[in-house]
Amino acid sequence: MEIYRLGSVKKAADKLYIGQPNLSRQLIDLEDELGVTLFERSSKGMTATPEGEIIFEYADKLFRQAEMIEDYCKAVSKKVRSFSLATLSADYITEAFSSFSERVGSETSIELYFNEANTEQIINSILCNQYRLGIIRYDKAYDSYFRKFFEEKNISFELLNDPPCVIAVSNKDVLSVPERVSVQQLGMYSYTEVKYNDPFVPFASDTQVRTETPESKERVIYVSSRISQIELVARNTRAYMITAPLTDKQLEKYGLIQLEISDSEREYRDVFIHSSSYALTKTDNMFLDELMRSKRKYRQGVLL
Repeated sequence: MEIYRLGSVKKAADKLYIGQPNLSRQLIDLEDELGVTLFERSSKGMTATPEGEIIFEYADKLFRQAEMIEDYCKAVSKKVRSFSLATLSADYITEAFSSFSERVGSETSIELYFNEANTEQIINSILCNQYRLGIIRYDKAYDSYFRKFFEEKNISFELLNDPPCVIAVSNKDVLSVPERVSVQQLGMYSYTEVKYNDPFVPFASDTQVRTETPESKERVIYVSSRISQIELVARNTRAYMITAPLTDKQLEKYGLIQLEISDSEREYRDVFIHSSSYALTKTDNMFLDELMRSKRKYRQGVLL
């Protein structure tokens, strides 16, 4: 794995504090044992063969699972409970996790893991057992794709929320339309959409994703961070984003206003997922209680 990461036997040997000839011999022995050539050798270094790429991908997952076993054993030996969630970025989820962490923190020793990521990263973290629970958001148009994928991958899923959509723009250049605007109007005003780049749709090609996504536009900026998306809209007075409603605190912090959409066909779904082989614990259900409570507050506008 170190040779694969560094592209050099010498660099890998230096990092592992072993002799280069010894490492080369171990590599040859491994290839003989597997019956597969793992690397193409050249004067420029070591490059994985197509078979090697697949094997190293499997090996990486094995190493991660081994680390999880080690972490789990440490937690058990210390009698420390563990909770892990990979999720999209959403205010009601952050609010729920905050309340949950206060609640469990006062009861017992516990290790909490909270990671905001995109859809593909969240699903992969569930598949490789890096995180136990996940929350993803996808366009309702792709519901059948995801359901098929979940069933094939033995992932349990449950609809969590159908968040409404609004348009957020900078308050430095307020549109002439007061509280309600159409996506078509934004295009006429030469506004650019800032879009969180999360194109992962299982079983769908890039072409299908492009053609099936509603409101395909010419002016789009794709970003890989939710915070970058918000900050870019805040700084660019001719930009907007389609999002679930933001809190008053966020609107004030970034200098944004949000407008009702009059013509959008875009609908989203927030879905709670976990491996079908994983049984929810008392701690997990405690978080879900807080999540349902937070969702109700959010829908009623309390968090806004």
